[in-house]
Amino acid sequence: MSSMVSADLDMMHTSKSTNRTHKGWFNIEAADYLARGGAHLGLRGKLHAYLKSQGEISSDYPLAYLVTAPRFLGYSFNPVSFWYLYDLNQQLKAMVLEVNNTFDERRMYFLKNSNEDTEPPPKADELSKKPDLPPQPSDPVKLPAKFSNTWRKDFHVSPFNSRKGTYGLSALDPFAPDLTKPGSINNSITLSSSKDHAKLVARIFSTEPSIDPSTMSLRQKIQFITSWWWVGFVTFPRIVKEAGNLFFRRKLHVWYRPEVSRESVGRKETDRERIIEAHFRNFLKSRIEHSSLPFFLNYTSCCSTSLQEEEDIFRPSSSTYSPILPTIITFQILTPLFYTRLIHYAHISEFFSSELLKNDDDKDRTFWTSAPEKLLQIFNKNEKKEGNDKDRQQRTPGSTSNDINTGTDDSFFLKKLSPFDRARWKLLCYLRHSSPKTRTTTTTITKKDTPPTISNNRNNKPIPATIPSTPNHNHNHHIPFSPLDQYVLSHYHYHHHSREPNQARAYRRAVTAILASEYVAFSMPEVFDALDTVVRMALCYVAARAAMGWLETLGSRCLDVDFWRVVVVSNAVHGWWVFKEVL
Repeated sequence: MSSMVSADLDMMHTSKSTNRTHKGWFNIEAADYLARGGAHLGLRGKLHAYLKSQGEISSDYPLAYLVTAPRFLGYSFNPVSFWYLYDLNQQLKAMVLEVNNTFDERRMYFLKNSNEDTEPPPKADELSKKPDLPPQPSDPVKLPAKFSNTWRKDFHVSPFNSRKGTYGLSALDPFAPDLTKPGSINNSITLSSSKDHAKLVARIFSTEPSIDPSTMSLRQKIQFITSWWWVGFVTFPRIVKEAGNLFFRRKLHVWYRPEVSRESVGRKETDRERIIEAHFRNFLKSRIEHSSLPFFLNYTSCCSTSLQEEEDIFRPSSSTYSPILPTIITFQILTPLFYTRLIHYAHISEFFSSELLKNDDDKDRTFWTSAPEKLLQIFNKNEKKEGNDKDRQQRTPGSTSNDINTGTDDSFFLKKLSPFDRARWKLLCYLRHSSPKTRTTTTTITKKDTPPTISNNRNNKPIPATIPSTPNHNHNHHIPFSPLDQYVLSHYHYHHHSREPNQARAYRRAVTAILASEYVAFSMPEVFDALDTVVRMALCYVAARAAMGWLETLGSRCLDVDFWRVVVVSNAVHGWWVFKEVL
């Protein structure tokens, strides 16, 4: 657009290196808006994809205007962005509010104008035809069109407010009338409690006339950058400062942060969660393809890196379903926390049973499915034993078939490993078995006459749950691998000629780090990484001090220096790296 402001408007056809040269001081990147990923589609393509997901026709809104805070030096934090959508008559018909919280979560609200006076003002020639009106000028002054809407709050923004209540938006069309010229921005958002009491009013408005970046002189550009470069960097610190004042001075109640709902966008996944997701996707696909389940599975991950027109649909290889109208169930991951919780269970059916027993309004659910009972059949141990014996005999012991799912002895996998690898995988199982989260994940039913129910977000009626019986493993001397562990071991170690064993190693290290963080890092792998950095820095400091002492001793010509001690201490950092590699 200009050397000051640039934006990823359309689909990219050039290399990244070429795009970097065209970025301005303030840049609006498509990856920062709407759904995760899909930066190659540009802002226009991502907006069309979002409108399609809302059941709208993108051609009904050919013009869009975005009010947001751009990136400066690669950094930006947007509490809220406004999309103004105009129809073919150049009238403001809808808006998209894109809300971001400090936990890297996002919620988009598609709003249509609920103002009763939605008709455009009459034109000058129409008014002049009326005899009872005085003559009208050729270019009458029209008031800005008003936009208003009210909707239910279902996204966690502040720890001092729950997810109950409603939002109200009142905005003026900045391009009224008829997109003739840029005007002033004037938006007000009101947060009301569940009892319809106004709690908070936030307003964004223009204080100066708009500036066209393409017409700015060099002096104006320098003045603008020096005046506004710091605003984006202090947005988050300001939020933290105000939160500290509300908590320590005002003593406001702090609400627990719930997981996002199905309509929201969860936080970005970590590198470890991305590794686990890739293996879980392949494991789920293999489980479906080698089953006799009479349905397809539409799997949607929250770790997607790009928007795809075709969704991942896993199909069983058998012909037990109707080829004309197959049943398709939806399995949607809401937050990357799903993969962190999953690895704590040696039996995946226990994890899905505990998650599905939560109610629709449960604030701790990590996935959603359109058919809970059918999803349980994929991981139900009893269902897997009913597999086809003929197909089971044709598969190799290391295949991803029902042989693994029906409880193949773990010694089969361990004997394929080296002694070091065997010890590493045993450590993983031990950490999972001794994990506090694993020991406390039990389901209690207080009413004997009321069977457990599994909620379905699509229907309000609960359906009875068929929960697979799982043994108590606390008294077992044998610590088993999880089905996902067995899949990774068999798929990457047994078939080493077609897959690199480094993929299994990456999975093992990711799971081990997450489990170990519960003991030394308050269940936060990021703290675990920080402790690793602190250990390396401390070893470097000790090594430097030892080397300095050795040099001072040589300067005084003292030959009784413990040379090997200095060598060992100086290489302590390398020793720590070797120790981590062994684990």
